[in-house]
Amino acid sequence: MRAILHYFTRISALPLIYQDWVAQGRRQGQASLILSQLKRLICDIESENEIRISALSIEQLQGLGDVLLEFSSRDDLLALVASNLD
Repeated sequence: MRAILHYFTRISALPLIYQDWVAQGRRQGQASLILSQLKRLICDIESENEIRISALSIEQLQGLGDVLLEFSSRDDLLALVASNLD
């Protein structure tokens, strides 16, 4: 627990630019994981949808991660992209 608190204390003490880099890296990593899971589940994702998913905020990526396990087809992804990711 001490190590975790020390880590977050160090992160919050970083200059704002570094905090932005850390947040950007987290978002990119999460987007990469979600895309990898979607490709494995659905197989074929159009590049325009990959770009849209890669541009999502962390909160949107977390929401997508929560529902992607419920997808049974590519149509489920397309319906979500059409309705909620705009």
